[in-house]
Amino acid sequence: MIILVSGNSASSAEHLSSAETRALLAKAALTLALQNWTVGVGAYQTDRVIFEYVGIDNVAHNTYLELFLIGGIWGILSVLCYVVIVLRGLWGGGNCQFVAVQRNTLLTLTLAFAFAGMFLSLTYNSIIWLPIAIALATREWVRGRR
Repeated sequence: MIILVSGNSASSAEHLSSAETRALLAKAALTLALQNWTVGVGAYQTDRVIFEYVGIDNVAHNTYLELFLIGGIWGILSVLCYVVIVLRGLWGGGNCQFVAVQRNTLLTLTLAFAFAGMFLSLTYNSIIWLPIAIALATREWVRGRR
């Protein structure tokens, strides 16, 4: 059995594997997010508060936990709004005239980003906007073909 612990310096975490480090970061992010669930800790503060909590200078490597940690309940609501906007864009407000292959390709891309967010920090990367840009551009394309 492995017990995930760390001291107050990055050198004390050298014995942890990548998976163990990510698990420790995720546990720390969740604990800290629950302690600050109303408004979070603020933007660009996750690596600092995680370091103070577990002694590893890194982010949570989970977009959803980071957004929860950054913005509290409002961070989670922003993710839900993002998902709704992408899905509405893909279906053109309910009247999508896409062929199934195009719609399935975009849904696969969106789900791939959603899955990658569980293991990567997409929070500060502009690539997180790619699915929403494609979905909204597609929606306009569908409207133009009606």
